[in-house]
Order: sequence, then structure tokens, then C-alpha cells
Amino acid sequence: MQRSLLCFAAALVTSVPLAALAQDKPTEAKPADPAPATEAEKPGDTPAADPADGAGKTEEEKKKHAAQDKFGTSDEEEAKGKTTKPKDENANQYFLGARFRDFIVPGFFVGMFADGGPGVVNAFSGGPEFMLRSGALEVIFSVTVPYADFSMNEFLFKSKDDPKEAYEIVSSSLKLITVSVDLLGRIPLERKGTVALLLGGGVGLSGVLGDLRRNQAKPKNGNANADPDQPDQWAKCEGPGDAEGVVDGVQYCGNDNDHYGGYVEPSWVNGGSKPVVFPYLALPHIGLEVVPIEQFMIRVDTGFSITGFFVGLGAGGKLPI
Repeated sequence: MQRSLLCFAAALVTSVPLAALAQDKPTEAKPADPAPATEAEKPGDTPAADPADGAGKTEEEKKKHAAQDKFGTSDEEEAKGKTTKPKDENANQYFLGARFRDFIVPGFFVGMFADGGPGVVNAFSGGPEFMLRSGALEVIFSVTVPYADFSMNEFLFKSKDDPKEAYEIVSSSLKLITVSVDLLGRIPLERKGTVALLLGGGVGLSGVLGDLRRNQAKPKNGNANADPDQPDQWAKCEGPGDAEGVVDGVQYCGNDNDHYGGYVEPSWVNGGSKPVVFPYLALPHIGLEVVPIEQFMIRVDTGFSITGFFVGLGAGGKLPI
């Protein structure tokens, strides 16, 4: 009991000078009430400090924000878990589609090297194509499926240096399977590049199928004025020395070759003149390409190749790669 009283007295003695010191300490002046804010000074009109300015941020947060500013990533995009990347106009794009072409062989093509000929020939072809677009360059790989059909009905034909009695009646069931590559420069015709002009050329190789049939010919009814452009004015010789093959003392059915009875021209492999392979060369190749939406393109083609003038249409969809 005495110890408790002593402790209480000691605490009381100790608290007196502390209370006195507190009373002797000058009282801090109470700040005056701020003047009412004017319309221009209202808190709502004062822009809040942008956290991006670095105020109140740790060093790690500041570095993170600086990286976001450098690479164009906003906090909102980061919150959504995605990063916006600028579109690279020169990035490779891949299209898979198909095309159709008509090769037109005019009569004067044959007339440059031979007499007679089938007149105008249309060889239709089609097949798949794969296109790579890299910047202003387009590379198109294609193959004709099943083939380009160069079949021709019977026509008169001979070399320019041969005499008239050397005419033969020729027919064709030839077909070409061609693998080709077209290299084209792309020239946009408007700002967005939706419409573009294509200029370039193509190379390739064709495999040759089918037969080339030949038979020596004679004018019908001994008509010395039979027109080579009119096959119905001519007939096939029955064999060498055909009696009806003599016209104005000239034998049209000679024995200088064995082109009788539906003779089929051998291929190069067997010593004949029918090719096994045939080169493909197109120059120029001119196209007009339209890309109505990013995932689809359509193209109109025209140009000149070894196998004749061509016109065509191609279309394809963009591959997600």
C-alpha cells in the first residue's frame, strides 16, 4: 500500500513540470480562413496532376511508364491485355486462289513461219495459284489443272519453203500442263492501294500431252486452184503414188515421207518433231488488281506469251499467316 502511494506521488511530481512546459509554450496562430474561391479558382477547374508526370511514383513505376511512352502502349491497353502495333505495309502477305486464262493464237502467228494453219485458236486453261506480296512486288506461282487444250480441227499446213504439193492435212489433240512464276511490280492507283496496276512478266515450263496427226493432201477433183485456207477443198492421199493425186502433171502424194493413214508424229524422244516439253515466256504481263477488303483480291490479266496473247481472271483469299 505504501509502495503504491509512493508511485502515485512520483508520477504526480513528474507530470507537474511537463504540464507547466506545455502551458509556457507559445500558442501557434490559427491560420485565417481562406478567402472564398472565385469562379476561375474553383477546385473543379484546376487540372489534376497526371500520374504519368511521375508525382508520387516509385522509380520502378517511372521506368515502366517511360517504356510505355516509347512503345506506344497506354495503361488502358495494358489493362485490356493487348498492345497496338502499327501496320507494316511492307510485311509479306500470302494469298491462295485460282485463275482462268484464254490463250489466243491468231492466224498470222502461223503465217509468219508456215503456209496454211488453223486460223484463230483459243486455248482455255485454269488452275490454282499461290501469291506472295512483299511491298511493291508480287510473285505468283501457278499450275494449269488439268491442262491448256490446244486441240485443233483439220487444217492445211506446209513449210514456207516447200512447194504447193507438200501440203498436209494436220489435226491436233495437244494439251499443255504448265508450271509458271509471274513476277509483277505493284503500282497503287489511289492512296489506300485498293486498286493497283501490275506490270511484269512470267516464265515457266510446259509438259506436252496428246497427238499431232499428219496426212499428205491432194486437191479434190483435180482442182489445181484449191484454196489451202479451205480444208474441204482437199482430201487425204491414200498412199504414195495415189492416181488421184496427180494434178496438172504434178504428184501431190509423193513417196518422200510416210505421212499416210493417220500418221502420228513421234515426239523428240523418238526422233520426231512433237516436243516433250515447251517453254513458257510471257512479256509483258499487265494486270489490274482490286482489293475490296484486306482478306480478298481479284485481278484481271492480259499480255503476250510464246503460246499467244492471253486474257484472264484471278481471285484469292488472304492466308492468316
